[in-house]
Amino acid sequence: MRKLALLGVTLAIALAALRPCSSAPQAFAFAVQAVEPDGRPIADATVIVFSLRTIRAVRLGSTNASGWITGYAPPGDNYIIYVMKVEDGRLTRVPVCLDISDYANAESLTARVVLYPAARVLVTGKVIYIGGIPTGTARIVVLDREGRPVSASLNAGEASLTIGDRQAKVSPQVVEVYGPARDYTFIKRGLGFEALKINEGLVPLGQPVRVRVEYGVLDMRTFTVKSLGVELGSRENPLLFTSTEQVEVVDLLKVSMEGQLQSLKADVAAARSQVDAYERMGFYIPEIHDLLRSGEEHLSAAERLYAQGEAPEKVIALMERVYAIANDQIPRRLGFLREIAKVGATVMPSFLAVFAAILAFYFFDSQRSKMISFSLLYAALVLAFAYVYPGFRLLWSLDRSLFLATVGGAYVAFFAIAFLLPRVIKEPELPGEVALGGLIAVAFTLGKRYSKVKATRTFITVFSIAAFIWAFTVLATFGAVYTKIEERGFARYAANVVVVKRVANETPQPLNAALDPLLFEGRSGVGNYSLAVMNRPDVSLRVAVSAAGREAIFRFAMGLDPRDLASQRATFAIATALLEEPSLVLPESAWRNLGLRGGEEVDVVFEVPGYGTAKLRMRAAGYFVESAFENLKDPDGTPLRPFVQRGGRTLYANVTEVVIVTPPQLLLSLFAPSEGGYSQVFYVYRIAAEVTEEAVGLSFINDVVDRRGESYVAISCYGGSCTRVYYGTRVQSVFEQEITFFVPLLIVIANVLLSMLSIVRERRREIFIFMCVGFNPKHIALVFLAEAIVYGLLSGGFGYMAGLTTFRLLSAFAAHQNLMVREKLEWYWSYLAIALAVAISILGAIKPSVDAAYLFVPTEVRKLKIAERREKVKRAEYVTRTAAAKTFAIPGEVMADEGEIAFSYIYSRLADLSYGELESVENLTDHPMEERPDGTRIKRFTFRYVSTTELGEKAAIDCELRFVLSPGVDRYRIELDTKPVGQAPISHMDYAADLIKRVVSYWMTERERLLYSA
Repeated sequence: MRKLALLGVTLAIALAALRPCSSAPQAFAFAVQAVEPDGRPIADATVIVFSLRTIRAVRLGSTNASGWITGYAPPGDNYIIYVMKVEDGRLTRVPVCLDISDYANAESLTARVVLYPAARVLVTGKVIYIGGIPTGTARIVVLDREGRPVSASLNAGEASLTIGDRQAKVSPQVVEVYGPARDYTFIKRGLGFEALKINEGLVPLGQPVRVRVEYGVLDMRTFTVKSLGVELGSRENPLLFTSTEQVEVVDLLKVSMEGQLQSLKADVAAARSQVDAYERMGFYIPEIHDLLRSGEEHLSAAERLYAQGEAPEKVIALMERVYAIANDQIPRRLGFLREIAKVGATVMPSFLAVFAAILAFYFFDSQRSKMISFSLLYAALVLAFAYVYPGFRLLWSLDRSLFLATVGGAYVAFFAIAFLLPRVIKEPELPGEVALGGLIAVAFTLGKRYSKVKATRTFITVFSIAAFIWAFTVLATFGAVYTKIEERGFARYAANVVVVKRVANETPQPLNAALDPLLFEGRSGVGNYSLAVMNRPDVSLRVAVSAAGREAIFRFAMGLDPRDLASQRATFAIATALLEEPSLVLPESAWRNLGLRGGEEVDVVFEVPGYGTAKLRMRAAGYFVESAFENLKDPDGTPLRPFVQRGGRTLYANVTEVVIVTPPQLLLSLFAPSEGGYSQVFYVYRIAAEVTEEAVGLSFINDVVDRRGESYVAISCYGGSCTRVYYGTRVQSVFEQEITFFVPLLIVIANVLLSMLSIVRERRREIFIFMCVGFNPKHIALVFLAEAIVYGLLSGGFGYMAGLTTFRLLSAFAAHQNLMVREKLEWYWSYLAIALAVAISILGAIKPSVDAAYLFVPTEVRKLKIAERREKVKRAEYVTRTAAAKTFAIPGEVMADEGEIAFSYIYSRLADLSYGELESVENLTDHPMEERPDGTRIKRFTFRYVSTTELGEKAAIDCELRFVLSPGVDRYRIELDTKPVGQAPISHMDYAADLIKRVVSYWMTERERLLYSA
């Protein structure tokens, strides 16, 4: 140390004596000695002074026999000094870095650095990552025993800087990261040759260390870069290298496959955890259990094959299936169920409110009891569904405020509809006619009373219908499901090919350039695969092609295989021999403008903002016919050319702006990261191959989708017919027992029929009384239909709840038993169950209701009513005679500025009817326009509508047709008031309204001809 200090002082004095007297230093002086760990000097050690300002080495030299090197560098720069030992073109010692970039005003440096003898860590093999693409070479990071950077525990020497009148200490650091890192790049650039191989790192001898090998991958599903790797050695068992000849080999293929197996184990465990969570909420998902079990079996098989040393392709195929199951199929199916259940949970409270109202109105008569029981029953049903319907717990866990709002909102809405609205809105009554609402109320009251009197029969009937609804809910399957879809014969295509691509939301997505081509390798019957490479739709590409002083500019570039170009003779006019080297195919118009004949070398410049410029010298192989290339499409009709996205739409490039490069791998090498990997601008968007047999193609595309899942679409065309396979949502409509499923339906209908027939026979006396008090046959039939509907309402709700309870029990006690039933989570199943139960009840009750209606009707009249439609109309007109007025809202519109012409047209049309025989218009009067104080304008026409009834009589209806224009509105609304002269059938008031509707529709049809024909 004393000698070093003395030497440093002497050097500083000498430099000071040589330095001219000026306020600014003329050069930066340095003196560096390289020594062994035991202090012995190292001769011929290389020293690089690297400038961060210019990103280049400004001095490069070697140490003398004493291990020293002195020299000068331009002052005022940010320097990093590297010291290393190079022998036979390779580094033999761990390089040392002296970072003095923070001392740009330093005047001199004196340093003593220690170069440690080194062993090597060699990285071989290629990275395999399921679902992504490796981004480049690996990084080798050397750590100490505690897992810290090795520079923290190694003494790499000492250094002193002179800055004016003060001294600054700097600690040299051993280089600890090899690969795509700053020091690695600067050393390579400074040496000017490959002294440091891209796949190796240096580890100090005699030091307990750990070595981490890291590699980056681009996840193609999330488009994020992940850093993966493996660590050799541990705190308890570190690595210890003792010889410079010692080499630790790290096989990235083995490391990445082992890492993938561990990652897949975590993915499968996460999928199982997700499945278990859904089961705890009550979802019955045996088919997802089967899928998960299949993934676990594939994973075990992959581990077994890997341990046996089988070919990586076999292991990768199994791992891809596991990856698709754990990361795509299971999450998507669970997510699909989640969305269905969430929507169902927001609508289901309305069903509970309806069913609670049905039960309250059935069991109680007083309004107060109905209101209290409705509230209590609704609360009980909500609690029950919280257990049997998984959507309730799902919605509660996701959004409690939404759950409370839907449950509370359904209660308030149906409470108001059932109990408050009837008090506010009352049905208008016509003289001599029973109000419809009152008639329905009486019918259902009687039906409810009769069903409660015969409780046993009611129980049997309700139970039978409910059992059918239970079976229907559990066994019937229709609705949307997420599954693998195979579309046979979806298109016609001349070639025998298989095509693999990715499509999400109808937009092409990039394929995995590293793994997807492996799908085609080693496949019997599928060969000669080719890639279609295109530029990303979100980059702004500029391609300049220059030849003989002329230039053509293109905005898109794509790469096609030479075989594809040679096979499309109608599209590409090329010299096949020229395709043996990197070639360019241009649009015919650009080819002519550039004056090319074929075979010339052209300069091609690819420029992308943010990624730089790539310049190539290529051969002009030929041109393509624009119209033919525009019609070049895949079997699914997708154009085979680059595209952009605008406003969510996919727009394909103009063919005159596309340049084609062959082979396509050339584009994949452009704009790649500096450390290696695939292009960041050009991606593979399609892979196609020839297929020799139809069965081989079908097997292949199914295998592709099983291995990839997600948005992959595989197409096989053979003999002119194409089949497409992909995962997606489709409507499934299958009854497990097919036509035999309708047997219990017929049995239930027969049961209702027999029950209702016995009811009719028992109530002959009540039916006679109904006839005596004025009930017509329609009223009597309604009473019995109402009783049947009561059965349906009760049994539908109970049957659906029983079905949901069955699914809940299955999820608790038979979760792994796939009984080929699907849980009915869709909200419409609840209403469908009630509707089906009511329909069954009505079907069974129609015949008994008709019998009851005509039990005491005279035979002759009954025959006439059934046989003669004319007699039906006569009776209807007679029964429905009324003297009450009725107002109609007439559909249609009259614009304010077209009123005068419209009114004249309508008046003329009505006047034309003054001579009708079956119907006529009398006393037609056109009243002047009225204007009210509030600005409302009213145009009125009054007339008498006369029509002939089926009885041969004349029915007269006084009518007032009004056109009302409210302030601030640009069109008239149309109203018609009708009032019989004396009494008239209600239907003839409707006839008058139909007449006005026809006249208004004539105006709307002919208005343009009348207004604009001139």
